[in-house]
Amino acid sequence: MDFKSDTKKFKMYADNTYKCKCGHSITIPNFINKKICTWCGNYVYKNKKEEFRDKLKNVMEG
Repeated sequence: MDFKSDTKKFKMYADNTYKCKCGHSITIPNFINKKICTWCGNYVYKNKKEEFRDKLKNVMEG
């Protein structure tokens, strides 16, 4: 690997990293909207819109 490909890979990881409420950083791929934090067990969402949709769906079902 060369410097250019390494830089590209690290930028991709940095762009897809999100913070949990507990402070843990989690990498979420583009094709997934939420992921469970490995430290505290809470869901980590990509954005507030996805979080709202998921919580609204859960309320409507139950």
